[in-house]
Amino acid sequence: MRTGGAATHAVADASTEFLTIGEIAARYQVTMRALRFYEDRGLLSPRRIDGARFYDSAATRQLETILKGKRLGFSLTEIRERARAGRRGDAADLALGPEQVSAQIELLHRQRTGIERAIDELQATLRAMRGPDDEAPRVECDAPGERHFA
Repeated sequence: MRTGGAATHAVADASTEFLTIGEIAARYQVTMRALRFYEDRGLLSPRRIDGARFYDSAATRQLETILKGKRLGFSLTEIRERARAGRRGDAADLALGPEQVSAQIELLHRQRTGIERAIDELQATLRAMRGPDDEAPRVECDAPGERHFA
């Protein structure tokens, strides 16, 4: 039965809302391939009904934890370990302590420094390719996917 864009399937004595793989992919702006990958890696546990994947609120929380971990720069292995350590009932959290947060901040700073050096080197290479008379714009980025020419 379809209601409001989500599938509804009776489970035990209650009616539970499930999202299809396409619906959850659209809602969270991830690919269906990524969802299957997370499932294959043991990070995501959708319900299977007649072979189709359906995502309930527990699976949705799992996906939110995965996406949060990725935003914070953790590997999928780290996300799986942290989510298992932080599991309370069926809700997963990254269970980060101050030492993990500090270590991740340091790692991200080192990565940013390396990325900034790589950008500087590539810009110097581009200037050398174009020659001194070429007024090539300098490319600056504020956020992922954003490029500004100065």
